[in-house]
Amino acid sequence: MRKGSKKPSVGGARGGVVGSRMHEFQVVMEQDEAGFFVAECPALKACYTQGRTYEEAIKNIRDVIALCLADLKARGADIPRQVEIIGVKRIEVAA
Repeated sequence: MRKGSKKPSVGGARGGVVGSRMHEFQVVMEQDEAGFFVAECPALKACYTQGRTYEEAIKNIRDVIALCLADLKARGADIPRQVEIIGVKRIEVAA
């Protein structure tokens, strides 16, 4: 192969569909009382999943986000803009 020429892509840089546009979303990760990692993508309604490990939850949320985006595309709906999550803060309150 000549210098500067590109190798044909089968699945894109991250295993996606060739010609598909990459989107970036923020994900909120929590650990529940049973020890499962729960991941949610606030920009996409009802886009959440879990995993026994952090890595499994990340893999699962990528898959769920892809499914949500495919559904939006199939319905001809716009992909929501990611609102910036500024931070998470613990606050003590007496009750």
